[in-house]
Amino acid sequence: MSRVTRRDFLAHTAAGLAGAGLAGRAALAAAQGASRSDADVIVVGAGLAGLAAAITAADAGASVVIVDKHYRIGGSAMGAGGSFSAAGSRLQREKKIEDSPERHFEDANRIGKGRADPALLRIYTEQAAPTQQWLESLGIEFDPKGPRLAPEHELYTIARTCDARGGGPGYIMALGRQLDHRIAGGKVALTAETEARRLVTRGGRVTGVLVADDTGRERVLGGKTVILACGGYGSNAAMVRRYNPSLASALRITSKYATGDGLRMAEAAGATLVNMDLLPPYFAGVENPPGSRRTLMISLISGIVPNFKGDIWVSKLGTRFMNEDSPSPDERERALRTIPDAAVFAVFDDAQLKANKPPLFAFDEHLKAGHTIKQSNAIGDLAPQIGVPPGQLTRTIDTYNGFVDAGRDQDFGRKDLVRIHVPPFYAIVASGVIFMTMGGVKTNARLQALDAQGKAIAGLYAAGEVQGAAQWMGDGLMSGAGNGAALVFGRLAAQDAVQAVRGGKA
Repeated sequence: MSRVTRRDFLAHTAAGLAGAGLAGRAALAAAQGASRSDADVIVVGAGLAGLAAAITAADAGASVVIVDKHYRIGGSAMGAGGSFSAAGSRLQREKKIEDSPERHFEDANRIGKGRADPALLRIYTEQAAPTQQWLESLGIEFDPKGPRLAPEHELYTIARTCDARGGGPGYIMALGRQLDHRIAGGKVALTAETEARRLVTRGGRVTGVLVADDTGRERVLGGKTVILACGGYGSNAAMVRRYNPSLASALRITSKYATGDGLRMAEAAGATLVNMDLLPPYFAGVENPPGSRRTLMISLISGIVPNFKGDIWVSKLGTRFMNEDSPSPDERERALRTIPDAAVFAVFDDAQLKANKPPLFAFDEHLKAGHTIKQSNAIGDLAPQIGVPPGQLTRTIDTYNGFVDAGRDQDFGRKDLVRIHVPPFYAIVASGVIFMTMGGVKTNARLQALDAQGKAIAGLYAAGEVQGAAQWMGDGLMSGAGNGAALVFGRLAAQDAVQAVRGGKA
């Protein structure tokens, strides 16, 4: 499914449904307005967690229906990198890198400040390598140069981050091919352009999903189990404002379909939401396109740290807020939480611009457009362009230049000091970025959704970002765990769901 137009996708799906067995007949009947179906497993969301769940359940002999709002599969992975971290991976073994799930657990717990659910974190670190092996068996290729230490996030103590060829879309293309085979074989039915609106319950058990097609027509899909794998809430501005008001103005790089539907449905069915207060912003990005409050991977300025010498960072108050040369991504992310709106301005002069690599991709185009890069011949005139107090910005620059002359940064201990004094002066207008949301549906180690008393809600599972990444990441962002945990937990949720359908224990 590397290139799928809307027409091609819907034609392909219709063909798959028409030739399907039990799952296909159920989904086709539902699409024609029937009130119920008889799928063993309904998977809501066709991203990494959902695809892993659907393929795993189908291969275990279950009938599967996938529901997704988009006309094509992929979810948030279509805009993500391909990192996957595992202890004991094939690439580690080939390069004789000694590692263990326990060491991975300890690293992750350190980065997450001990706030992850230890049972779920341990499952992820123990199952990451077997899941990566499963992915390779399905045709996903990992860059042979890996594993690596990944500087985009707080570093592990050992190289364990591998990168799928083609990034996030690389996973989706390979998993899409596998899904094709199972649709053609009648094991899976795919219901696209369909919104899941409400979980259907009977006698305390989830028995299906109320869905609506792109015309708004509602119908019920009945299922013996339901796996929520429909992502987080990063593109729902109201939810971000409600749970994380300090990041209401932060930029987003999340899928536009990440609107918290799974959290809303699960909560209405009695599930508990946890870690909704946690949402570390990634450092940092410029708005692209203008006026969207979104950004792109090519519009991040995280590379300014190793590749640009001399700039300082100020908040909306016009003051510095950290050591700009800190090698710690976690320190940058935490510092962003302390300043208004997680808004940051990288300030530098013409001499620094000429002496370094450009601090932002397509710098000249951004400068010409004048939206994300401001320029002036005087610091005092630059300040109003970025909305900071002119007097304070001038004082900040003067104080910093004084530190440069004295050879000591008395405020933050920065060692690499370069004067800012050669006009014109520049400021990159940037902000913390929401990559994934950390709060979500509380689950147990079997990936069952839990109610307020900690009791499993029969028939309901959650996997991936809908769980809230903090359940395995804690209060921090760690390399390869967004993709990795979604795939691990999607597989495990499906395995348990199939066992539940068969009346056995997982």
